[in-house]
Amino acid sequence: MKLNKIIRMLAIVALIMAQPSCNDDDVLATALDTTQGETEKATYNTLSFEWDKVEGATQYGYELYDNNDILVVRSVTSKTSVTISDLKPATEYTLKVWSYAALGSDHTTSAPIELKATTTALKALGKPVLTCNVEGGRYVITWKSVSNATDYAYVLTNSAGVTVKSGNDSSRSLAFSNLEIGDYTIAVKALSTKGGYESEGEYSTLDFTVEELILWKAEGTYWSEILGESWTATIVCYGDNNYSIQGWYGVEGYNLDFQVDNVTDPEDTFVITGDYDYDNSTYTYIVPTGRTDIKNVYVYPWWNYSLFSGSKVSGSVKVYVWSANANDYVTDLFSWKVETYGSPADDFVGTWNASLSGLTSITDNWEFEEFNYTETVEIKKVDEITISMPALYFSDETMNVTIDMATNTLKVDPMTVWTWYTFAGSESDTSPVIGRINEDGSFEFTGWNAWYDGFPYLENTVAKFSR
Repeated sequence: MKLNKIIRMLAIVALIMAQPSCNDDDVLATALDTTQGETEKATYNTLSFEWDKVEGATQYGYELYDNNDILVVRSVTSKTSVTISDLKPATEYTLKVWSYAALGSDHTTSAPIELKATTTALKALGKPVLTCNVEGGRYVITWKSVSNATDYAYVLTNSAGVTVKSGNDSSRSLAFSNLEIGDYTIAVKALSTKGGYESEGEYSTLDFTVEELILWKAEGTYWSEILGESWTATIVCYGDNNYSIQGWYGVEGYNLDFQVDNVTDPEDTFVITGDYDYDNSTYTYIVPTGRTDIKNVYVYPWWNYSLFSGSKVSGSVKVYVWSANANDYVTDLFSWKVETYGSPADDFVGTWNASLSGLTSITDNWEFEEFNYTETVEIKKVDEITISMPALYFSDETMNVTIDMATNTLKVDPMTVWTWYTFAGSESDTSPVIGRINEDGSFEFTGWNAWYDGFPYLENTVAKFSR
């Protein structure tokens, strides 16, 4: 029995040995399955792709081509996803992906698949909305912030299309002074360094006209403590407490522009408003003179050192400046006095903006109520020192105002209004109403009243007038 089994086993071995031999080179290799994929995410400069895992694959090769069929990147990964950055916005790309098997495997590389995707376009920047306001001889252009803007570019051109000034500004406010009379166009566009946004937006434009805005001017004498000499210069008042000493160091076209903080305070300082460089070492503004012997003067404007006082009739400006020779600060002095100024009434003729406020008991129940309103009034000339205008609060009545330029005051004598009331000062029904002329050319009345039978019907009254 055992012998028969042995004989049968030998026969099987002999049969196997008689078969043709086989090695690895004779095995027919098959390609890996083709994967399936999709675009996962797209931004303005990145694309993310994913694909299915292929059984038997150990890694995946990929190539990315742009819309001109130019190879952008080629690489291999063991993952089933890839993110490619630093791409162009709004551009279609094609990703080719194929599978690799392990070395020694009986599988070959799969056929590639193609995945197409497009990067998103850059987001557009908004256009600034421009406004123009006149502030004492300066034309101030402002605009609200544009979302995602990091800076703004501007170009100012005149009516001939010639560029007057250009540059960049992040403060959203431009102030132009000393412009020649005529028409101008300001163009402003947003700039951005933020990713995903266009580097620049479209220009917004605004036209404006430069007119003669001088309220008054006076010729005076400028004394330079640094040089120890004096010369003739001119002070110009533009309104809104803005002034300019033109030809301040004796050279035409070189001015000292400043704004007074509070004209009611004779010891108040002024703020430099011109386009001057600032010196951190001396805490001064570097103001050009146009001279060859002293090209710049360093003006120290704060803390009650540089002072303004006066009106169009007379006054002075103390300019606190740095002297290199003295190694200390010294004071220049500009002063003026106008003997004859022409007709004071002429300065008031025209349209004014009026703002009135206070308390009135001329009501249905005779209880005091607040009034606060604005209106536009016309002022006319009566004679050289007298003007006529709507009465305060009683605007359907007319009052005559006497001008006193020596004291910068206005006076209205008591008068009857609405038949029953006497319009007069706050002291009594026989006291005049006194107004004040401000340095910027505006004027105001405070403490006026309406009297009946010795009783005042108005309180805390204020009326302010400006161009």
